[in-house]
Amino acid sequence: MNTLINTTVLEEKDLLTIEELSESLRMSQNTIYRISFRGELKPLKYRGRNYWRVEDVKSYLIGKGLLRNENSIIKALAI
Repeated sequence: MNTLINTTVLEEKDLLTIEELSESLRMSQNTIYRISFRGELKPLKYRGRNYWRVEDVKSYLIGKGLLRNENSIIKALAI
């Protein structure tokens, strides 16, 4: 079953909160924290909150084969 990643948030913002990242990737917050703990996505800490750079998230997704950039149109693929 294919589930699309919500890329609208990735196009609108530079930094994402855990809630926004969880919603757009359709992953649990715990999964995102696990990925971050492994060093695959590095959060920025500001005033006690974690934020993730959209460019880092896109690079991670492209590296995993879940996102590709063709002719400046981002297509999301979920496996």
